[in-house]
Formats: sequence, C-alpha cells, structure tokens
Amino acid sequence: STATKAKNFFRDNGITTIDILNNNCFFYGADAAICGTRGWFYEEETGSEHDKKIMNRELLRLATSLKAAGDRTKYVFLHYPPKYGAYVCTEILELFEKYGVISCFAGHIHGKSLQNIFEGEYRRVDYRIVSADHLNFSPIKILY
Repeated sequence: STATKAKNFFRDNGITTIDILNNNCFFYGADAAICGTRGWFYEEETGSEHDKKIMNRELLRLATSLKAAGDRTKYVFLHYPPKYGAYVCTEILELFEKYGVISCFAGHIHGKSLQNIFEGEYRRVDYRIVSADHLNFSPIKILY
C-alpha cells in the first residue's frame, strides 16, 4: 500500500517526525484527536463506478478514523475539501455531524481554483483550506 511504502521510506531514511494518517487517528494533548483520510470528489450524476468505489472506501476510512478518536475533540484533515464551490459531499458532512467534528482542513485546491474555495463555518464545522500556495507557503498553527 502507499502508506506502507511511505512508512518504509521514513524508516529507511531516519525520518521520525512524520507519520501517516491511514485508518487511524492521532491524539494531541489531553483531549484532541487528529482524524482524516484522502476524501474524494464524487457526484452521483456525473461520477463513474470507479469514482463511487473510491468514495465509498474513503467514507469507510474516515468513519474508522473518527471512531478511533472516541470522545475527544475531532479535527479532520482531508486532501479533497468536502465543500468546494457548489459541490457539497453530503456523505462526509453526515459523518462530521454523527461524530461531532469541529474543524476540517483540506488542501488540493491551488492557483486560480482558489477563487472557488469555501472557508468558514458550515453545519457547525469550521472549514479551512491549507494548501501551501493559499497560505503563501507559511504554515499556520492549528492546535495549541
């Protein structure tokens, strides 16, 4: 798997400060959980069967990550934002509601596409785009 390849690369190169978020979560401090998966853009009207398969797998991975967090405060990281322009991934947002997610951070959107991003609160979840060019290549502090 890609996660196994990355973990092997980290080990072989002495990289100890990076880990992979894959069907798990990481605890931070006394009450925070960092959860997530890749996510996917999928619209039933225009998506292929392959897209549907990927989306269903990503939903399972996200649910596994959120369950692993238990009662901790949940921060979700996705590659693909679940809300972008007119697109809303209701399946992911339903998981956010079910598990009490408070913040979602996503990348994937770059350049001119940034004009269509959504940032702010939607359905009681705070959304932020954290792609490098959107942040002018300056990391932001998320948890203190």
